[in-house]
Amino acid sequence: MLSVGSGAVGKSTLIKRYCEGRFVQKYITTIGIDYGVKPTKVLGADVKVNFFDTSGGDDFKDIRVEFYAKTTCVMLVYDVTNRYSFSDLDSWLVEAKRHDCPLSKTHRSKDGPVVILCANKVDLPRRCVSREEGSDFAATHGMFYFETSAATGESVVEAMNCALSNVVSQHQETRKRLAGGA
Repeated sequence: MLSVGSGAVGKSTLIKRYCEGRFVQKYITTIGIDYGVKPTKVLGADVKVNFFDTSGGDDFKDIRVEFYAKTTCVMLVYDVTNRYSFSDLDSWLVEAKRHDCPLSKTHRSKDGPVVILCANKVDLPRRCVSREEGSDFAATHGMFYFETSAATGESVVEAMNCALSNVVSQHQETRKRLAGGA
């Protein structure tokens, strides 16, 4: 699973919340890429989820873009209290497509990456991006949409489970197709 989005939207804290069940309040900028593995059971299968947590800043773009190719799942994140992070989603779609990872359904094949859009920080009071705006963006681009909070844990497990279930389901379908054609 590759995490992408503007800086300080909570990509790392969402992953930490899912993997460790805790919230780290102190903000630490991701430098390049952070990597982690979490063993879990999805649709009855034992899987090891590889997390590639990218830096949202342009300083590490050259490193980040190397991880787009052949990814099976993308967590696209924005901060509901930061209008710029929402407006910037289109540039993330362009960057990913340019590096062979189409995130929008208009460019993605059936076997393309599963994409979840996380509207993060819904626990904070100064919301400036509505649920409808986020939901409409996700629907337009064929993404699963979740309103999340790494701080409270709201919908984090549900978002990850949705993404992982869809990835495993895609792999199972591909195996069946290949076995049937052999």
